[in-house]
Amino acid sequence: MAAFAPVMSVAHANSPAVNLCIKMGCEKFLKKYFDHILVLRPGSSLLIDIILEIAPRFIQLMPRTVWMFVQTIVGIDATSHMNPARMAMMAKNDVGGTGIINLLHWLQLIETKRFGPYRRDMSKPLVDYDITKMTKNLANTDLILFVGENDALSQDKDVQLLTSVLPKGKFERINVKDYNHLDYMWAQDSDEKLLKPFMDFMAKHM
Repeated sequence: MAAFAPVMSVAHANSPAVNLCIKMGCEKFLKKYFDHILVLRPGSSLLIDIILEIAPRFIQLMPRTVWMFVQTIVGIDATSHMNPARMAMMAKNDVGGTGIINLLHWLQLIETKRFGPYRRDMSKPLVDYDITKMTKNLANTDLILFVGENDALSQDKDVQLLTSVLPKGKFERINVKDYNHLDYMWAQDSDEKLLKPFMDFMAKHM
């Protein structure tokens, strides 16, 4: 099994945009006005259809400007690895099917510095995931973890917490120089940086 930008705890996440969002209380805004929107589904409303039509064109016209903004969320690289041709897909929710509940969950994990399910009912206390289940489930699984040096959402201390609960001797960690959280998908040098160690890992465990 391969994990790109592995995330468990995000207690040490250092995303400028996300930290600013938390300080401004934008989770309240998201919950109040966008809680019913899970995906930008074509035909669901005129506004969403307009967004879906305009967003890819805007990205194609100004890919570097858009990428600079995205990096304030996912981590800032010293050198851009971005392939502009791969970016238009971002405009149509193709990236992980991210929805409002997922965004709120991320904000909760970063703000509380705890690793647990999303708290839908604010009157109930936070609970944590049972990490021992993950350790048990992965006991017979060989893993390779690709960790970006500039990944704002998968910081070294948090990755160390993850590896501390993985079965000993069952995982390899590859540190990817000057990569942020999304370079794995959109970088023009991803084949060069990721493919060889991944294929070597697969060959070893086939």
